[in-house]
Amino acid sequence: MAIFLCKGCNHTQEVDNKHINKKAKCPKCEYIVTVYDTVPVLKNILKRYHELNFKLKDTENKLTKIENLNNDIIKNNSIHDIDIHNTKSLMHKERYLPIVKWFKDQNIKVKFTTESIDTTGFFDEVALLLGDNYSLF
Repeated sequence: MAIFLCKGCNHTQEVDNKHINKKAKCPKCEYIVTVYDTVPVLKNILKRYHELNFKLKDTENKLTKIENLNNDIIKNNSIHDIDIHNTKSLMHKERYLPIVKWFKDQNIKVKFTTESIDTTGFFDEVALLLGDNYSLF
């Protein structure tokens, strides 16, 4: 059997093979579509399904890694335990991607390098001097 797939209203029905590669009007919305052989259509649908399923599994795996990383950081380093003047914790892609996205949403082009957010051995006297002394502003 051939298959009729309307792109206008998603109406689907089987039709006789004599209609393969012919134009037909949808009985529901009157959109004109081509009737196709069922097997190639099914192969395309299954191919796309498997591609999307692979992407979904890959995304789920990445999300699990991010969640595990975040849980490890939370478990092992409370925010109060992080010395912002001496840390590599900001270098994790999962940490700085929200910042990159924010800049992109603002139409601001930036280039991040992990070296620029590695504060290992960094000492900022000005930040320490200011601390909570906002009156210096």
